[in-house]
Amino acid sequence: MEEARKQVEVETAEDELSLLQQEVQDSNTKEMETRDRMMLLQTEMKVLKDNLDLKVKDNTTLTEMLEDRENRLRKLTKEWELLTCEIEYILAGGQDALKDATARRNQELLQSKLQLSNCPTYEKEISSCLSLQENGI
Repeated sequence: MEEARKQVEVETAEDELSLLQQEVQDSNTKEMETRDRMMLLQTEMKVLKDNLDLKVKDNTTLTEMLEDRENRLRKLTKEWELLTCEIEYILAGGQDALKDATARRNQELLQSKLQLSNCPTYEKEISSCLSLQENGI
């Protein structure tokens, strides 16, 4: 009976050993899977970091380009404002010169018509011309 008990203890120990070996093997398998997963995540993280670095570099370049374009736009705007002022000044001067020339021409026409007023045939035409002149036409 002693031998049967020892045999049962040996079988129980072998079963327990087999279970422990299976647990160790499962644990090793999970550890290998975890290492593989960790390496995969590290690789993915490196790729993401590299992509982030590229995006930051692109963003910096685009920011510099935008600042350069804004500076050029400001410069062009100032130049256009100066040109607009110059054109406005020239047009105002031209308008004044045109008004002066028109007034001189009207004065010359009026004087020539007044000289003709000595002739009685033009008396009606001169008076209508004078009334038009007074009305600003």
